[in-house]
Amino acid sequence: MMVIDAIKKMTEANVGSLMVVDCEGADVCRHKEEAVVGIMTERDYLTKVVVKGRNSHSTKVCDIMTPVKDLMMVTPKNSVLDVMELMVEKNFRHVPVVEACGTMAGMVSIKDVVHVMLKEHREEVGRLNEYIQGTF
Repeated sequence: MMVIDAIKKMTEANVGSLMVVDCEGADVCRHKEEAVVGIMTERDYLTKVVVKGRNSHSTKVCDIMTPVKDLMMVTPKNSVLDVMELMVEKNFRHVPVVEACGTMAGMVSIKDVVHVMLKEHREEVGRLNEYIQGTF
């Protein structure tokens, strides 16, 4: 798959990254049972194509993706705090979630983490308000 096709998929899905499951065909992951071979992010596109003046129509996804050997991934057993710490430490906006066998379980974005933290914060504020008002 060429980079332009991946960028179109990202735009259509309104996402900032795509998991790559087949480096030869650079096919984007459609089935959870497929093994992950890499990730292509908006940052990969900007730093490895746009800034370097490469052609999106002739550059392959597997030429700019971050290969699985270099990926930082989490499992479904990791907590939101674990993911948030990894994102902050490594300056990531997307973290793949993989099963122990290496198959894709999903993707966590910074938006997902903020959403969970905001929900937890609102719940805590609600509990504190109830405590202050004596309605707990």
